Amino acid sequence: MKTFFRFVFCTIIVASVLSLFIIGISVNNSIRFIRSLTGDEKNYTVKSGFQPVGDVHESYVYSAFYDNRDAPVIRIVAILRDHLTPDVFKCVSHTVAEQHVFYPAVLEYIPEPRWGYKYRSGIITCKLSNSPQKSEIISVVSSSTLETEPMKNLSNYLHVQKHTILQRNFTRCVPSFYDFHDKMALIQMMETDRMFGMEMFIMYDFRESTVNDVLRFYQRNGVVKLQQWNLPINTSDIHYYGQLAHVHDCLYRNMHQSKYVLFADVDEVVVSPVFKTWHGITDKYFQNKNCAAASFTSAFFPTFFNSTTKNFTGRNDAMKYSMTYFLKTTHAKVLPKQGARSKVLVKPEFVSFMEIHKAAKFYNKAYHECLVSTNEALLHHYRTKYSIDMRTPYAEDNTMHTLSE
Repeated sequence: MKTFFRFVFCTIIVASVLSLFIIGISVNNSIRFIRSLTGDEKNYTVKSGFQPVGDVHESYVYSAFYDNRDAPVIRIVAILRDHLTPDVFKCVSHTVAEQHVFYPAVLEYIPEPRWGYKYRSGIITCKLSNSPQKSEIISVVSSSTLETEPMKNLSNYLHVQKHTILQRNFTRCVPSFYDFHDKMALIQMMETDRMFGMEMFIMYDFRESTVNDVLRFYQRNGVVKLQQWNLPINTSDIHYYGQLAHVHDCLYRNMHQSKYVLFADVDEVVVSPVFKTWHGITDKYFQNKNCAAASFTSAFFPTFFNSTTKNFTGRNDAMKYSMTYFLKTTHAKVLPKQGARSKVLVKPEFVSFMEIHKAAKFYNKAYHECLVSTNEALLHHYRTKYSIDMRTPYAEDNTMHTLSE
């Protein structure tokens, strides 16, 4: 039996090495891969999810992305204590040649209102300058402990993601799921977006929920990419489960991979009585080269209001499966102020920072956010609970009935 297991283990190693050479991976990477299998290189284990920096400030890093829009840098999504200085960290790159290269780092907090939470979301930018070294794995260390802590005690290793090939036109980023159990709401959102041409959904799984079977179905069909979002801190110590952190993870994750990215909650969907596809919206509003984000005005569609009495194709099925998109057609007064619960579709390579309801900072001052007319598209927000923003006069919107086929 022992001989059999040795044979199987050796076969796995040989097959893995052969596959690495076939896809063009270097000899050094192949050796590193073997070491990871045999346990000889435990220090280079790259983990997913949040990892501690190991500093006295209790900082955590989540993901790393190469950004060469200007001078090459690596941008790291992090959750940190408030009021840290910009130079509190340094970056350590682990190269293919197994060398350690140190880079200066700058911490920038993601813009947010003065919520007063213990933790905030931030971006740690590693300045690569014109270094010839190719960074594949990056670590973040505290500047104050760099000289005293041995390199083998580093507590985080992030794979540097570098995207250069455009893979799709439209991607939607959905916030982390928490206490969410409405499968029909999830299916309606995804199928409506797919009908308009959405190609991929990036979702953040805060914890196991009763909609996981739906998510796994769409994963198997190549429509959903699910990121684990297990917060390393008390959820009461940061705003809205660290939403600003995963918004920026999704922004950089799609840079150079998706031409456009929509940021919207699971209970929101953009509906247009004019445009049949997302391409129709982008062809009009992004023809202005300085428009780098399109803002959609929001209106609440309370799901606790009475269902419509109007007849439409498929009404019996809508009633049978409680399809709120077709049955709840009464909405509160459209929110007039741009940025008031609105959501945006952005060109990710032109955006530096996001807020929840708008683009906060563009890569270049020439770019701006444009407002989509409510006559051409409206953000339907299917809210299950009362909100003070649900103001009169109420109005009817039966656009979804024209799409019921």
